[in-house]
Amino acid sequence: MDKIGELDKRTSEKMAEIEATKVEFVQFYSEMSDADKTSACSYIEKELEKAESWSTKKVEIAKSVLETLENVKVQFQEGVKNFPERYNEPEEQVWCYCRENPECPIQWFHFECVGMTVAPEGDWFCKECLAKVVVRGESSASSEQPEMSNDDVKKTTVKESQ
Repeated sequence: MDKIGELDKRTSEKMAEIEATKVEFVQFYSEMSDADKTSACSYIEKELEKAESWSTKKVEIAKSVLETLENVKVQFQEGVKNFPERYNEPEEQVWCYCRENPECPIQWFHFECVGMTVAPEGDWFCKECLAKVVVRGESSASSEQPEMSNDDVKKTTVKESQ
């Protein structure tokens, strides 16, 4: 991108020089010999070609950068299409491991990783967090706690203590 900026600056400066030369050419046209007029026109034409080549180079660089960005975009999209946040099915989403304790040492899981196929209902605790909840007496957990394929995950329906 620095190269584009450099070429843009050079082109702008060159166009300003050409404009000044053209003004001077018109100003002294009647006093110039035919050879001087031809020479001045050739000089202006040569300088315009330089400016045009720099402008063309800027466009080529910009196209190259755009092509590179498009390739990076495609690679990025390919790389992230399996990220959990991109899943459309609720069963494929990432869930907090016990979903109830922000201090849970286990934290997050994928359904597939713990053998689940449907979203959890009610409150979910890992064994460690369930023990803390029961000890504190904050909630009473039902005795129905079927094991999942991952030994540390239990489904627990927790009801508020009344």
